[in-house]
Amino acid sequence: MLRIHHTIIITLLFSVFHLEGGDTVQESSSGGIPIAIIRMSKICCPGEMVTFDGWASIDIGGEVTAWHWTLDCSGCPDTVVDMGELTIRAPLKSQSYLILLQVTDNDNRVSVPDSAVLHVMEDRPKVTVGPDLTVQTGTRVLFEPEAFCHCGSIVSFEWDLDGDGIFEYDSPKNGNTSKAYFRPGKYRARFRAKNSYGTDAGGLRTIVVTRELPR
Repeated sequence: MLRIHHTIIITLLFSVFHLEGGDTVQESSSGGIPIAIIRMSKICCPGEMVTFDGWASIDIGGEVTAWHWTLDCSGCPDTVVDMGELTIRAPLKSQSYLILLQVTDNDNRVSVPDSAVLHVMEDRPKVTVGPDLTVQTGTRVLFEPEAFCHCGSIVSFEWDLDGDGIFEYDSPKNGNTSKAYFRPGKYRARFRAKNSYGTDAGGLRTIVVTRELPR
């Protein structure tokens, strides 16, 4: 049985690469259907310039002459270039986008699509404001929030320390501040951080002020 399998394989290989009389099979000038290859997916911030690399696309025996990029998942190429890379400005909406590439060779044969993902990161700041507190009247409470964002930078740190809806503290450097509470009550201190993209995020810290601390 093993010998039969070897005979079949040898016969098939001989049939593929030779014609009767020992002539080598010659492929067409294009060498077959071209192959589209996008090197890698991309992660970026909203509105950032990003380049996709399709130079690895090949056509054995022929030549790739055009790169057809589909950027809107419609299935119809919307950008055709005569070189293997494409630079675009990323969308402003944070989500993942499917990028498709097809290539055409010098015999006008079109490849099947290759795909990559453009992931546009969330631009909203991430904030932490610290724990809720119960303090005695006259206590000065420290506020030391943390705020960061993957895209852009934090440009404004704001506090409404007594919960009246007015952000009396505003700094471009950080959100570190303090306030002494003299009247008993429950105060909802609101923090807000804004970034260079114009988006903001906030947090809430509850301060309970009593005449005497619970025993």
